[in-house]
Amino acid sequence: LMECLYTYLKCDKNLIEASSVLHIHRNTLSYRINKIVEILKLDIFDKDISFHLLLSFKILKFTRRR
Repeated sequence: LMECLYTYLKCDKNLIEASSVLHIHRNTLSYRINKIVEILKLDIFDKDISFHLLLSFKILKFTRRR
């Protein structure tokens, strides 16, 4: 689910573009995003929250390179 969330945020929350990158149907991605929202209990559609999540992914990616 993390890869789906990261790709979705990286594609500026565009379901069609993100589902194309992930090679899955957009309904599948929509289902997964809803599951993520349910699990995290966060409003990922809020600009500040989505920014913080994307920044967290970037930090994780950066620290894993070292």
